[in-house]
Formats: sequence, structure tokens, C-alpha cells
Amino acid sequence: MIEHVAVIIPVFNGEKWLEECLQSVADQSILKINYVKLSVSVYNDASADNSKQVLDCWRLKFENLSIDFIVTDNCDAPGGVGFARNRAIDVVLAKNESIEYFCFLDCDDVMKPQRIEKQLEMCRLNQNAIIGSQFIRNDAATVRFTDWCNNLSGSLLETQIYTSHGPTVAMPTWFIHRSKLQKFSEEGTGTPEDLLFFYKHLRNGGKVKRVDEKLVFYRYHPSNTTFSIKSETIWNVKLHFFIEDVLEKLDKFSIWGAGKLGKQLFRSLPESIRHKVTQFFDVDQSKLKHGFVNLPYLPDEKSKWVPIEHVDSLKSPFVICLKLNLLGFEEILAKFQFLEGVDYWIFN
Repeated sequence: MIEHVAVIIPVFNGEKWLEECLQSVADQSILKINYVKLSVSVYNDASADNSKQVLDCWRLKFENLSIDFIVTDNCDAPGGVGFARNRAIDVVLAKNESIEYFCFLDCDDVMKPQRIEKQLEMCRLNQNAIIGSQFIRNDAATVRFTDWCNNLSGSLLETQIYTSHGPTVAMPTWFIHRSKLQKFSEEGTGTPEDLLFFYKHLRNGGKVKRVDEKLVFYRYHPSNTTFSIKSETIWNVKLHFFIEDVLEKLDKFSIWGAGKLGKQLFRSLPESIRHKVTQFFDVDQSKLKHGFVNLPYLPDEKSKWVPIEHVDSLKSPFVICLKLNLLGFEEILAKFQFLEGVDYWIFN
């Protein structure tokens, strides 16, 4: 039985990187396996550079490799990454309804030759999961993000999902079965469409798995779509899902961290959820000495004075609002027998 994989590539002004990106598709080891069929669907989202010319040059190359190469051009205003991915998926499915698997690749990234083969192998056994992989990054500015994504324990891929890093498996490494396919947000530039997809996937019972090999070169550069997304937008998306999927189901909870992050979370909560907060925990004596955290800018009296205790008295359930690299944080947590995703959640 033939298995059919579609590689989905949104393109917007990708001339600089397209050659290397497409060559990495042509170099896939899966092409040597005769029971796997590969299609590549590119949506050129109104690029103003020479992306179209580069794509045209690859038609014959892919044809010689028996790869279906579909390029769709948007001649109107750019619709954004989510829009482009949706169009690329729609077009390839219209041409071949037998496609079972989707491999996502951004036009500025590069796949290692074994990527599709390795992820297809895992996806066969986990058809309800987003399959990610470890990746290589080309800069020093995102070392903490890279280390976190590559080394996060597999048991936390579905629980440590409210940090500042975003999805626990990076979008350019995603590989999924058709049964878990959904529409990406088409709200355009400034929308974290991957984060929205990720949360909805989990909410619908989806799982998250990772191939622990570096299968993608995830390029960092000033034109990355990430830079168009405001931190406030990401905070609001995370908070929306955190409230609905976690906090609304708790009778009460506390917050570890009475600093800027903890107070920001507290005042961002709707009043009904704020009233579930029983206390703050911290280690800073300057915060502990008064016995209360004063939040005078909140409208209801109950929220203006919240008790605070030393973290040695920590009780579940609680939310951790601290920087993950804070010195001593993990040592303190290790003293307790708490389980992440059951007794506590990290939100930062």
C-alpha cells in the first residue's frame, strides 16, 4: 500500500533561502522507498522578490524525482502564513485525496535527509499526535528557547505549554496525520497561528510527540514572522486557553511569584478567577514581611490584599510565575512531590 506525504511550504519573499529549502526536500531518504509517495505544495503569497522564478526552476527537478510539485500564486495582497498554509493544503488535497500525512516546512528552513522518514515512522504509531523533532538554530540569541525545545522531557510536551517559548515542539518541525489536520488562523500578520493550532489540537484530545534527533535547521533572521507578533498578543492567547482549560476547573489555587509576572497574571484574570487565588508564595523577605500583597489598582476589595507566605509552605494547586532559569527555583521545587500538569502549572 502506497503512503502519501505532502510537504507544505508557505512562501513570502523567500528568494534567499528557497534553493536550499527545496534541495533539502529533494535530498530526503524517503524517496528511495518505493511505497511512499511525496508531493510538495507551495503557496507563493504575493512575494515581491524572485521567489516565483526560483520555484519555476524546480519544476523539472522535482518531476525527474517523481515528486508532484504544485505551486499556487497569490496575485493579491499577502494573506499571511496561516492563509498560505491553508491554501497549500487545500490545493494538494484537491489534486490527490489519498494524502495521509503532512510535513510542514517554512521556506527559510532546511530539512535533514532523514526527517520525513523518521517522523513518518513515529506518526504511523501516533496518528493522533503532532510529531515534532529537535532542531539546529543558527544564532546565540535564542539559546534558551532552543535548549528548552530540544531537551524538554517527553512527559511535559503536553503540560508545560503556557511558557513564553510557545508550543513545546517548534512549528517548522511539525508532521501530522490527516486525521489531526485543522485550519490555521487566517487573521494575518501578528497572529500566533501555530500557538492557536497547538492549543486547539490539545483541547480536542490530540497528543504531542518528538523525534529526539536534530532533523531541521530552523533559521533565525530579522525577517522571521515571529517578530511581527506582539508579546501582548501571545500573553492574551495563552491566558485565554489557560483560564478555560485549567483555572476554570479549579476551586482555588495560589501563585508562586509575587513579582512582576505573578502580579501581571493576577490582574489579568477576570474577577471570578481572581477570587479563586488564596495566596501568593515567594522567597523574597521584602515581599513577605507585610503578610499581604497589595494590589490597590484592582476594582474589588477582595483582590486588593492577598495573603503571602514563604514558599516552604507551598500547597497545591498552584501556578508558577517565575523565569524558568531563576537560580534555585528547581531546587526548591524538588523538595516537594508535586506533579506538573496536576499539582502545578508554569505560566510566564
